[in-house]
Amino acid sequence: MVAYMRTRGTDIRRKREEAGHGLNAFARVVGIAPSHLSRIERNETNPSPEVQKRIAEALGVAIKEIAEHEEEETDERPVPPPGVTRHEHQAGRRLRPPHPQCDENPSTPT
Repeated sequence: MVAYMRTRGTDIRRKREEAGHGLNAFARVVGIAPSHLSRIERNETNPSPEVQKRIAEALGVAIKEIAEHEEEETDERPVPPPGVTRHEHQAGRRLRPPHPQCDENPSTPT
């Protein structure tokens, strides 16, 4: 069983800004791309346990201050519904409109 930690991106952003760290400089300290850190702070992606640990260490806080345990333990990652990418599923919304040729109910020629 794997217990996942859900990162609270708004807490990370608030603590980073309170400490006076800019996004780019903080991302360098943590060892990730600034765009990845931005997505974490907007709760669009959940970082790996290793990145969560590095973020907490860089902020000088315990992991429990920036992440919380998921209620359920599982062996598998959640599977997105058909037609939705993993990233869209994690973000909780569809990031792009469906493609007409990939429509779930294609029209058939008569």
